[in-house]
Amino acid sequence: TISSGLTVNVNNLPPTTITASGPLTFCVGDSVILSVPFTANRTYQWIKYSTAIPGATSSSYTVTNSGNYKVTVTNTITGCSKTTPTPTVVTVNAKPPATITPQGPTTFCAGGSVVLAANTGSGLTFKWKKNGNYIAGATSSNYTATTAGTYKVEVTKSNGCSKLSSGVAV
Repeated sequence: TISSGLTVNVNNLPPTTITASGPLTFCVGDSVILSVPFTANRTYQWIKYSTAIPGATSSSYTVTNSGNYKVTVTNTITGCSKTTPTPTVVTVNAKPPATITPQGPTTFCAGGSVVLAANTGSGLTFKWKKNGNYIAGATSSNYTATTAGTYKVEVTKSNGCSKLSSGVAV
């Protein structure tokens, strides 16, 4: 005798392909949005390294810190769930320090000057500003100020991250 048939259903796993709204390597203060396709009857849980991120339960997540990110998507009707097989790696680079140290008095008579020294370090580049405008050709770690104004220096690391110093009034 042959038994009656039995139907077996195999439910599809939900998609977990992560897309990024921009570069996965950026500077402190920036961010990238990671997302998976939104579908009704799904729950989402974002994971950093192997730990669930509290409150990160939508189809997208804004990342501001370095880490390896995954997401678990669960179909609430079938109970099937899937976690991203490989992590999306986000790297957040630090900005360099940006300070100015005057090498003498910042108040002087016409015809005088003061050397403004930026912090130095390996892989740093410099752009000097006076009253909010870049000074043409002023790209060394020191700048000799001969006119009144507020001077700042933009320091850039080799990783592309920049920081603008506070102003020094001359």
